Amino acid sequence: MKIFVVLVIFVAVEMVKLEKSVKEKFSDWMSNNKKCSLKPTEIEAQFTNFVTELTVVLNQEAKFLSGRSLFRMRLNNRSSDSLDEKKTWLGLKVCDSLSGEMTGARDFELELSPAPDSVDYRELGYVTEVKDQGNCGCCYAFASMCALEGQMAKKYGQLSSLSEQNIVDCSKGSYGGNWGCDGGFAEPTFQYIIDQNGVDSLDSYSYEDGEGTCRYKSKNSIANVSGYHRIKGDEEYLKQALAEVGPLVVGVKSDLYTFYGYSEGIYDDEECYGGVNHAVCLVGKDKVVV
Repeated sequence: MKIFVVLVIFVAVEMVKLEKSVKEKFSDWMSNNKKCSLKPTEIEAQFTNFVTELTVVLNQEAKFLSGRSLFRMRLNNRSSDSLDEKKTWLGLKVCDSLSGEMTGARDFELELSPAPDSVDYRELGYVTEVKDQGNCGCCYAFASMCALEGQMAKKYGQLSSLSEQNIVDCSKGSYGGNWGCDGGFAEPTFQYIIDQNGVDSLDSYSYEDGEGTCRYKSKNSIANVSGYHRIKGDEEYLKQALAEVGPLVVGVKSDLYTFYGYSEGIYDDEECYGGVNHAVCLVGKDKVVV
């Protein structure tokens, strides 16, 4: 009986230490991410979400270190958001039938040939700094501007940031495909730019993390589009298109904790299957032997 009592006390003490350690980690995270002005009820909810994500991060780290997985995770500035809150960022609306005249659609075929093992458009100066879409589900705008910025750099040798807010505010309802912070697609985005005859610079039309009144001004336009093409869903074709064309808009499935906290490695979550729901910009590839 004494042994049992001692064991229970020991376990209880360790649990208290663990809880204190997690709370200290949460407090440090709150301070580092400037979230100290939250109300007590908000802090309680965010702590619960934080613990959930921290558990996933630690479990994934154990899988990585033991060789059972090829990627790592880490906490980030959104680690206290619930999974439902994270899903509001997912704004890819794949449209197989769009309304209106899509005059910019172009036929585009590649003859498959061996693509280079490695491509990195960051090293070539085709990619701007990483941007944050905040709480607006306009990933389609960020991915589309990234691809267009890459084409500008490739053609003119100059890298400039384009305005995602211009797309969010002004392309709503375009061809039945774009809906501001409620999602959109690359094709109506590029068609809007063609019809508008340009898109403004980021400096002249800053990002606001929400929808606003369209204030596009042609004098601030620094890029245009002559055409676009949807690449067929084939990895070999995709690799060659990436190598020959430049940064591409692609869709991924990303409604898993592991994706939101991904930090490095080859993302191989077994739960990652089904339809795509998030637009990202593909800027490179590499060949890795595992």
